Amino acid sequence: MRTSLLVLIAAVAIGLAAPPTAAGVAGGWFPIPDINDPHVQELGGWAVSERNRRENAAIRFSRVVSGQ
Repeated sequence: MRTSLLVLIAAVAIGLAAPPTAAGVAGGWFPIPDINDPHVQELGGWAVSERNRRENAAIRFSRVVSGQ
């Protein structure tokens, strides 16, 4: 019991002492810096055409206006 308590206290202390990363969690969400980047717009068009293909829909892509 005493060993388990010491391990728990050590784990909590290490977790509190570790500095948070500036970049956030690996693979986490973050705002897209330049929404007008041609690559971002191309990905938006690709996403809409994939949805149209998979669901036999007829949605028309205009432009990406925001994203994370």
